[in-house]
Formats: sequence, C-alpha cells, structure tokens
Amino acid sequence: MMSIEERIKLNKLEYIDLLKSYFDNVLGSLFRGYYDFKEIAFLIDRLKHYKVELTEETEYLKYLLAYCDKIKEEELLRILELIDDNNRSTYEYYDLMGDKYSEKAYTGRPLRFNEEHCISLLKNHELTDEIKGVALTKSDIDSYFRDNLVYKVINQNGVNRIDCGNDYTFYGAYPTLSSNKIFGVKLVVPPVHNLKTALINIHEYKHGIDLMNMFGKEFPEDFDFEERARNEEQMFIEHYVRNK
Repeated sequence: MMSIEERIKLNKLEYIDLLKSYFDNVLGSLFRGYYDFKEIAFLIDRLKHYKVELTEETEYLKYLLAYCDKIKEEELLRILELIDDNNRSTYEYYDLMGDKYSEKAYTGRPLRFNEEHCISLLKNHELTDEIKGVALTKSDIDSYFRDNLVYKVINQNGVNRIDCGNDYTFYGAYPTLSSNKIFGVKLVVPPVHNLKTALINIHEYKHGIDLMNMFGKEFPEDFDFEERARNEEQMFIEHYVRNK
C-alpha cells in the first residue's frame, strides 16, 4: 500500500491527468467540428472544483502524517482505504464530464450532471470526522471536559472507572443505589483510539457527570440521560473534533 507521502504526490499527478483528459476531449471534439464555449467554461469550472477537492484531501493526508505516531496501524490503514475509495470515486466523477463533452460531439445531448452523485470530502462530514477521529486519545476527552469540575472529580478519583478492551460489550455508567438514592457511579469505557471509542467515552462520561450531580437524591426515572449524552456526542464532534 502507498505511503501517505506517496498519496500526496499522486494528488498532484491526478490533477495534471484530469487536465490532460479534458484537453484531449475538447481538442478531439474540435477536430470533429464541435465547439461549445459555455460547456468548455463549465469544464474549466469543474476542473477548479476538482483542484479544491484534491487540496482538501491533501490537507487531511498531512493531518494523518502529523499524527501518525499516535494512530494505531490498523486504524491508519482503515482510514487510508476510505480516503482511497473517496479519491477514486471523485476522480471518476470529474473524468466522466470530459467524456460526456466528447460524447456530445456525436449525440448532441446536453452536458448535465447531478452534483449529489459526486462523493466528496467537502460534503462527506462522516468521513472527515472519521479521519480526524483516528488521532484522538484520552487527553482529548480531558481537554474537551477541561472546564467541567465534576468531570475532574470523576477522572482524578476514578469513581470506579474501568478501562476495558475494544471487545468489551458492556460499556456504560452504572449508578450504585441505596433506597433508590444514588451514592456511587461505575464507569466502563474503552481506551480511546478513534472517533467511535472517543464518542463512547464522551457518552458515558456525560452519564457519569449527570449522575454525580444527583448524589444523595433518588434516581429520576423520567430524566432523559440518553438524549443529553447523544447531544454531548454531537457537541464534541462539532466543536472539538472538527476544530482539531
């Protein structure tokens, strides 16, 4: 498999290759007597868009390169495969435009494309969040909750916090009750090494924070712990991960 540095170099070559493909298609159509200035302008605009796509991908590759010492090898390979799939699909989408221009010289059909069919790093937040996520560690969870005093108590004193392996299935925040009153919390969370494991930590720590704020009180059956934890996950993605 190619290295990250090789992928960065390949991006420059792919842009040149697409430029050459567009030129060949336009020139070939010109020799057949077909020329459409508006659609050539459209192809030039698409070429600019493709360059933006490649620039974005290169920035994410540089991000992985900068944090590669923190990323598990299997996680890095998984993310690079996803980036490769995205790169391939994006190139094929833009390359097809040049072929369609050439095809119009024969058929006369208009050159139209559905932008929604283009797989793009600029649109695919799920993929870019995954890319940023592979560099996350426990210190990022600490940083995110740095102003939360209850979190500091949980993190520093343990509150029966248990780090479990990735194959553990019973992650959670388990309250200890006496006469239906909360007097303890046991947190079971995985080590942080990607977005998924980070979100589990965020989710369970949010439960732990909520439960600690209820110490000495009866367990509230109607309190929506899950919605609050899901909202915290989304806050973590939007305000921390995407700004990392």
